[in-house]
Amino acid sequence: MMSEPRSGTVLASTTFRVTPEDVAEMYRTYLRWSYTRVRIWLTVAALIVMFTAITAWLTNSFSLITLTPGAFILFWMIGYYPILYSVCPIVARRNVAQQKNLQQEWRTDFTENGLRAVTPTQDSFVSWSDFIGWSQNSHAFIVYQSDRLMQFIPLRALTPDMHAILQTKLQSVPRR
Repeated sequence: MMSEPRSGTVLASTTFRVTPEDVAEMYRTYLRWSYTRVRIWLTVAALIVMFTAITAWLTNSFSLITLTPGAFILFWMIGYYPILYSVCPIVARRNVAQQKNLQQEWRTDFTENGLRAVTPTQDSFVSWSDFIGWSQNSHAFIVYQSDRLMQFIPLRALTPDMHAILQTKLQSVPRR
């Protein structure tokens, strides 16, 4: 358990239960962000060039057949994210049903020093300076500790004052 002095004075506190809709929207927000990352598209372009070059070398020619692997990768990439986006609610329902910590009531404290999340089975504290980004969609406010580790707070659980505290404490953190 975290000690109170480390987390600092509580500025605001909220409680909520996670719903599958919350989790699905968090997944979709992550997909939208990852789909727009330049690194993803540079990797796809590198794979297309590599497979085209390998096919041209193996067939000893450069024709339409050499472009087939690259075209396949490009079409797969274009279709992959929309398919994932559409199955997010199914995956979210399954994950909420499987993970007991998502079924518990969450209390989130906004403190002077960071964000504290408490459930009956866990207590975690993250300093404001440890967050690398934040985003907001129509359902949740999401703060990122890394590219794939995030915490979210449903907007229905936030008052305007809590929202203002979050934005003030995260003003030096880039928005995603």
